[in-house]
Amino acid sequence: MRKINLFSEISILGLVFELILISFIFFSLGYISNRADPLLINSQINVLLILVSVVTLFYGLFSGILVMAATAIGLYHFYKPFPYNYFVNNLLFMLIFSEFHYFWNRTLKKLYKQNEYTQARMDELSRNFYTLKLSHDQLEKSYILKPNSLRNILTQIKNIYFQNPSGAYEELLTVVAKNYGIKKAAIFSFRKGVFEKAAAYSMETSLNEESRVFKDALETKSPSYLSNFQDIKKDYLAVLPAYDSSENLNFVMAIEDMQFLQFNKDTIFSIWVILNYFSDFVSAADYAEDIIAAYPHCPADFLVEIKRLAYIRKKLDLKSLLLIVKVKKAGVGIEDINSFISKSLRGMDMTCFKGDMLFIMFPLVSYSNIQPVIEKIETQTSQRFALSPGDFSYKVFEVMSDPKKTADYILAIIEKENESR
Repeated sequence: MRKINLFSEISILGLVFELILISFIFFSLGYISNRADPLLINSQINVLLILVSVVTLFYGLFSGILVMAATAIGLYHFYKPFPYNYFVNNLLFMLIFSEFHYFWNRTLKKLYKQNEYTQARMDELSRNFYTLKLSHDQLEKSYILKPNSLRNILTQIKNIYFQNPSGAYEELLTVVAKNYGIKKAAIFSFRKGVFEKAAAYSMETSLNEESRVFKDALETKSPSYLSNFQDIKKDYLAVLPAYDSSENLNFVMAIEDMQFLQFNKDTIFSIWVILNYFSDFVSAADYAEDIIAAYPHCPADFLVEIKRLAYIRKKLDLKSLLLIVKVKKAGVGIEDINSFISKSLRGMDMTCFKGDMLFIMFPLVSYSNIQPVIEKIETQTSQRFALSPGDFSYKVFEVMSDPKKTADYILAIIEKENESR
């Protein structure tokens, strides 16, 4: 139920006051226009029903009850005997309107949650794509004397995070500093409204929260530079806030010194993309920390989505499906099949594989959407890898409201498959 409208967000007390005021105005106008029939119950048009419908449809059941209570007081005071039929008739309509309000709001919440989830996934995928681009743009620069792509290094850092978060921040800062010519910088994590130093690269000072560059970065939620200010005083060269796809701040990076030729917007925004990419991972890992620790057999990203979708299923009963594809033909690499199929799925669908089984997550879909996908997968994969329909077997089940039950089900399938070999 909406908390309040006219008198700003003042919760239940404001709502009661607003409804009392509306009822008072309605009764006053009726009394002034017709003192013999102040609630206009003898009018050809049921004016009270209009009031009840508007209030109940807009505010909900509680508001409708308040209006009917005020109406009951007015009827008792002005009419003898009490018009029970009139009151019950309006009461029944109020209950019908409140039911419509409930289902309408529930539908809106479902649509909002779907859009929110989709937008979050699109933001994550956009950052993943740009990180991949940066990885190639770096031309496989050397990191600790061996060639490696920036994307692969970030994957290694993500794995470190589960065992040693502070070590992961140190590695992240080292990678960024070496790739982008940073001489002095530090990362400060943000937890429960407090900034703490998580990693430092030749920078010993603590965070200066009075810094103009720092304040500007938090206000704009984007990188801020010392050159943005006309009067150049001693301050950070740049401050980069790292937000996740839900715009939650996880950490900031403060740069005190970097190579002159590297200090430009392209470089700073490239660093910012990497930090936001890692920030997305940190939020996801912290959110699903319990299930990730309990089920190491599953990829962390896959478990995060299971927990997200389980929460949506529990709160709004929006279904998501998991398709298990088993390839029976020997000699066909499941990793190659996984890579091929993932390219033909929706952007927010997710795949992982174990043994000769492929797991495909379809967020927020129903069973009617799965059959065409199965046919598409079977047709395209058969053509690509010279397989026949008999080489595939499928199993579909819903993501449950308890994420651990879903993870247990996946684990049971994997263990059963291992035993049958």
